[in-house]
Amino acid sequence: MLNNLFRVMLSLTSVCPIFLSLAYVEYFRECHVYMSIFFIVLFFVIVVVARTIINLSKKKLEIIPISIKKAKSTDKEVISFCASYALPVIFRSNSVSDLQSWLVAASILFFVLLMTNAMPANPVLGVLGYHFYEVDSDAGMGYVLITKKQITHIRQITRVVQIGEYGILEA
Repeated sequence: MLNNLFRVMLSLTSVCPIFLSLAYVEYFRECHVYMSIFFIVLFFVIVVVARTIINLSKKKLEIIPISIKKAKSTDKEVISFCASYALPVIFRSNSVSDLQSWLVAASILFFVLLMTNAMPANPVLGVLGYHFYEVDSDAGMGYVLITKKQITHIRQITRVVQIGEYGILEA
């Protein structure tokens, strides 16, 4: 299983597209070219981090067998994240890149993710081709499954790695 820090880092990647909105605001409204470039680079660095965590999880974590009795897609939850990505564009603040405010918001999000077992649907992983499902195992446990497959039959997934208390990734 991933340690808490990597699990939180993977979860935090779900909000990184907001950096593209910030880049837009900084470039077109504030004319801050360097801040815009910084946000774009930060976005791509975080995408690489997400992909690296997923790839290392598949290679390094113990593969466990699973028998799924029920699966429900949660890909639609990605849409709720999209609204939050537009917030910097919608709210025409004079100081969108106010570092202190963003650090407070990021700290709150970090600690909420650290103290809970939340495994949110991740739009970044969605763009990388992953799908999210709420699944119930034959053992009666509920998990969030991350897989590249579109599940059409519950027996398609038989091997996973556990990336959190309630998060699994197809091996």
